[in-house]
Order: sequence, then structure tokens, then C-alpha cells
Amino acid sequence: MAAEERNGWVELARLRPTQITVGLRYVRAKVLITLRNGSRREEFMREHPVKLALGPADICYVLDHHHWALAWELAGESSAPATVVADYRHLSAEKFWSVMSDRRYIHPFSETGERRPVSDLPLKLREMRDDPYQSLAALARRAGAYRKTGEAVSTFVWADFFRERIALDDGSDEAFVLALASAVRWARSRRARKLPGFIG
Repeated sequence: MAAEERNGWVELARLRPTQITVGLRYVRAKVLITLRNGSRREEFMREHPVKLALGPADICYVLDHHHWALAWELAGESSAPATVVADYRHLSAEKFWSVMSDRRYIHPFSETGERRPVSDLPLKLREMRDDPYQSLAALARRAGAYRKTGEAVSTFVWADFFRERIALDDGSDEAFVLALASAVRWARSRRARKLPGFIG
């Protein structure tokens, strides 16, 4: 990674996801938020830098802000602000993935919540698959159902909580709105009291 990219901007095409899925409804919402920033788009993007780990062969792995990164790519951006938080370029591939797993930097789970091998991680941002429960979790938080904790894994925890309790049996807007209302109620229930960011 070039020195000027370490805490500057990086090409989105270079970024490798460390998770299999994203919530595409939430990504589309972030596209809209980005576009609404108009002339201050660059300043706005700098407020949400993509957090990276550098791996063997100088590959840039996204640790946090997958949704923003994909949203910016879909909005027509070719690069994004990035911050390198871990440099593992000196490690072998085997040791690299061991460290990434130990530090909980990867989340190789499918859209049904099933754990998959690291080899299933997509190579490009646009190859991430849709998990509607990630959108449900993220938008429930934005609706005030629970607090943001700063931990990237918290959205997955809430997504799995909702996945076990709320049906999303079709991809319609109506079904999602009903599910979102139910998610807010579940997030405020005693069943959720041990989850990160619980408000009650």
C-alpha cells in the first residue's frame, strides 16, 4: 500500500471484504445519504473512513464500514477515505488468517447465519450477498431501538437475534416495514437485555 494511501484514500476496487454479507437495504439507504450531501460529499465521506488491515501480498482487507464502502461504490465513487489499523503484511497467509480470526476481524457467516470457511469470503465489495436481517438490525438501531456500541460485530449479534424471532418471508417493502416495527419491540424487550447497546 502506498504511503500516501495509509491514512488517505484508497481505491474501492482494491478492497477485500472480511464478511460474506451486508444488508442491501441499508446500503441503499447509505447511497441516498451520500448523494444528499451534495457538494460536501468528500467532507462527509472523511467522517466515515473505512478501517483496513493490510495483509500478505499488500491486500487491503476491510475491518469496518463495509456498508459505507459498498454504498460509495454504488454511488459512483472510485476511492474512499481509509485508515489502516493493522499491518500484517509480514505474516504468512496461514498466520494472517489465524490472527484475523483470533482478533474477531472476520465474520464468515452466510445470509442464513451459517458459518462458512474463510475461502467463501468474497473478493470484491459487490460480491457480498444480501442478509436482510443486517438491514433490519441497522435500521432498528437508527430508529432508536438500541445504542450504537462501536463494535462492528454488534450488528451481527442483533441480526441473529431478530433472525430467530421475526419472519421476513418476502422481499417486499411492506414485509420489511412490518418486520422493522417488530424488531423495535423485540429490541426493547427483556429477551434482548444481554445484547450490546440494549436500552430497554
